[in-house]
Amino acid sequence: MVATSSLSAPLVVVVGSTGAQGGSVISHLIASEKEPYVDLTYAHHSIVLGVTNFWETMDPAKEIQDGKLLVDSAKEVGVKLFIWSGLEPVSKVSGGKYTKVLHFDTKAAIAEYARSSGVPLAVVEPGFYLSNFTDKMIPRKQEDGTYLLALPIAASALLPVLDTVRDYGAYVVEAIESPSFGAGSEVLAASEYISIADIVKTWSEVSGKQIAHREVPDDVFAKLVPRGGEELVQMLRYFQEFGYFAGKDIVPSQKDLKAPAFTFRAFASGTSWDKVLA
Repeated sequence: MVATSSLSAPLVVVVGSTGAQGGSVISHLIASEKEPYVDLTYAHHSIVLGVTNFWETMDPAKEIQDGKLLVDSAKEVGVKLFIWSGLEPVSKVSGGKYTKVLHFDTKAAIAEYARSSGVPLAVVEPGFYLSNFTDKMIPRKQEDGTYLLALPIAASALLPVLDTVRDYGAYVVEAIESPSFGAGSEVLAASEYISIADIVKTWSEVSGKQIAHREVPDDVFAKLVPRGGEELVQMLRYFQEFGYFAGKDIVPSQKDLKAPAFTFRAFASGTSWDKVLA
């Protein structure tokens, strides 16, 4: 799939093209062997990728409203495929135990609305962003020169990881091009399930830093993260107890990728940790 000015090629509209997911999708569309016309407008198109960002406003009602507007607009113009960047319904999966993981529940609600609307829908769920380990979840340097990753999650907990900028677009292209996917499908965008213990072990090996993990109490972590701390605590506890993808297998979603997605080791090997772990 290559970018082209041909109006006979399928039009692909990317909502949120400047973000990690949208930018990745555009890169992979351009690199593909087939021929779409990549457009950033919202008219006369065949395929739409819908993405919303909860963290811009942290307002679940606003995110759901924006998502429904994308769905309604896609249906109104008769798209052949609406691709939604969704997540699992945490409140439902946990039986009401974890009700504050709003950025998951809102995206799940929009996916459900899209299904009920009748728009041709494929849901491509991004896994755990590996970039979190260079931003929101950087280990803290200790007095003895070692580093500590203090999180409210057990070392044995598994995360399905994704190098979002590099690889999310590959899964979207798979949803568009592979006959195994398309409308009615769900794609789980993650390269591997890896435990927290194996993450810090690999991280130490690759970076040359001594990094350890410690499971901390929920209230301690929440106080360290003033914006959305309680939500992140519930999110991590949900991952530990029910699984990021609610126990779903990610292997079927990798069958038609054109190249393997980056594992944690590959991501860590390509990151300059001297700058991140200053």
